[in-house]
This record gives sequence, structure tokens and C-alpha cells, in this order.
Amino acid sequence: MPVSNHAKLNSIQALRGIAAFTVLIYHICEQMIHAARLHGGGQIVTDNWLLSGPWKQGYSGVDLFFVISGFIMVYVTYNSGRSVKDVGRFLYKRAVRIYPLWWVFVSIFSAYFVITYGTWASPDLKGDVEPNFGYFIRSFFLIPQDSLPVLRLGWSLIHEMQFYLIFALILFLPRRFMLPALGLWAGVNLFGFLMGWQQWGASFSIIFSVLSLEFIAGAFAGWLVKQQVYSFAKPMFIGGIIASLAAVVFYTDQSRNMTAWGRVVVYTLPFTALIYGASALERQNKLRCPSWLVHLGDWSYSLYLSHYLVLICIIRIAREAKPYLPDSLVKTFSMGAPGIWDNIIFTFAAITLSVLTAGLSYYIIERPVLRAARRLKT
Repeated sequence: MPVSNHAKLNSIQALRGIAAFTVLIYHICEQMIHAARLHGGGQIVTDNWLLSGPWKQGYSGVDLFFVISGFIMVYVTYNSGRSVKDVGRFLYKRAVRIYPLWWVFVSIFSAYFVITYGTWASPDLKGDVEPNFGYFIRSFFLIPQDSLPVLRLGWSLIHEMQFYLIFALILFLPRRFMLPALGLWAGVNLFGFLMGWQQWGASFSIIFSVLSLEFIAGAFAGWLVKQQVYSFAKPMFIGGIIASLAAVVFYTDQSRNMTAWGRVVVYTLPFTALIYGASALERQNKLRCPSWLVHLGDWSYSLYLSHYLVLICIIRIAREAKPYLPDSLVKTFSMGAPGIWDNIIFTFAAITLSVLTAGLSYYIIERPVLRAARRLKT
């Protein structure tokens, strides 16, 4: 028998955890490559197997997040009402889920940049943004702009908020029109992208981004599950695993197309099949996920927002401690040094501290805020 329509899907939580962890691995690899280039590129040659291949495809965790978001939106709203109050409740829950924790970490990053560099923006964005208070406000409220927000990861949350707003309009329709509405949305989005409408400005670049197709594909998977279409669950789950792994291993395009249509073409269908198969099997009580992976999924949003701060802190502490360490240790263990020891130590420290920070963030900030928001609403 399928589980309750309102039961938490542990498989989806587990996939959230995997998505956040792969983004963490991507940024660890990114920092190691940056350190190697600062040291003259020696590590790029000697440790290339650690700095290329599937390790560099961890950005695909964002694509997995997008497909999951689309799935969850249909899964949790399919039986909800269509009134203004019902849709308003949906938007309130989404805003509470996104904004409070984002405000915490974007404020920390802004304070760090102001204190350290005397500017609202990261030095990496120099020339791409005017780092004034208006830039901070747009970042704070996830308003589309021509540059990345203060905490660069926020670009994905801007896409999330756009998806929620458009999906909220669909919620006013009878549920029998949900699938045609999603199809129409996909068609308009793809047509606008092909016509170049995303070049009209920051807001249009979000509305007509093909990344929206990942949300819509996930929403379609959610619709299938709510319709209890389980016939293809097992082959889709197995095929989704194989195709997802193949996509991560073999898709190595690092050009601009990666952020345009390439990643959508490569990752959308495998991730959609994986999510549909996992959730459909679980609703039939044919799939169980390890509890530790489900917990990581619970912490996934905290992990996603906090890990970049952890990486910066580790690098900053290592740099400040460098003058006080013996030369032999510096040559072997400092980031960018030839050999694998610097990679191993940095990776171990980054993963351990990032996961611990995410757990603390979840229990100290994220979960209490969500509970308070629910009490406020009721």
C-alpha cells in the first residue's frame, strides 16, 4: 500500500543531502584549483586527477535541487485549495523557508566584506558590480540584478523565488489544468529563450532562463506520483541512477553553455527519472533510505548556505598561520603545494567543518525559525 499523501518522503530528503554535498565538493575543488594557480600551476599537472573529472561537476547539485523543488511544489500543494488565502499561505511558507536563513548568511558575508575590504561585494566581483548599499538590498531580498548577489550561491535562490511566484498563479486553477499549465509554461519559457528575450534585462534573464525547465520537469514527476502512476518506478529509479552518474562523469563542458542550456539538456531527464522512481518506490514501501542521509537532507539548506563561509574561514586561518609554521610543513601541506597531502587535509577539514556547521545552523537557527513561523501563521 502507498504511504499517506502527507507523509514526509525520506528519499527526497536524502537526494537533497546528496545535492548539497555535491555542491560542497565542487567548491572544495574550485578552491584547490585556485590555490594551485596561485602557486604557478604545478598542482594542476601533478594532481589533475583530483581537480578534474566528476569532482568538478558538483555544480550539478544545483540542478538536482531545482528538479526536487518542482517535485515538492506539486507534491505538497496538489490537494490544497485555490483561494487567494490558500495561495497566500503557499507563498508565505515558501518565503519563510527561503528568506530567514538566507538573511543570516548574506548579512555575515556582507559584514565580512565590509570589515575586510571596505566594500559590500567580494573582490572577485570587482568590475562586475557597483558595491553600494542598493546592491546589498537587492541581494538581501533576492531581487534579480545584472551581477551575482553578495553570497554568490544566492543566484539559485533568485531562480527559486521566480519559480514559486509563477507556480502560485497555477495554483488558482483546478488541478485538472495543472499539467497543461505546466506544459504551456515550458513552451513559453523555451520559446522566449530561443528568441533571446532573456537578454532584455535582469528579470527577463530569470523568467526566460531554461533552468526553469528543470523545475517544470520535477513538477511533472510530482504530478505522476500524486496520480499514483507507479508502473515504471523501478526501471526509472535504476535508469535514473545510471544516467545521473554517467552525466556527472562524462559531461565536462565548462564553457558558458554550461550555465545556459548544456546542463539542462544533460541533467534534467536523469534527475527527473531518479526523483520520480525514488519517490514512487517509497510510496509503495519498496525503498528505504539510510537515516544519516535523511538527516543530511534535513540539514541541506543550511549546508548549502554555510559551506562557502566555512571554506573561506579555513583558507583565511591557514594563511594567517603560515608564517608561524616550519618551512617543511608549509611546502608539503599548504594549499597549492605539489602532492596530494594538501588536498586530503583541506578536503577532510572542509567536509567535516561544513557538515558540523550545517547541523548547528539547522538546530540553532533554521528549525526554530520554521517552528516560530508556523506558530505565527496559525
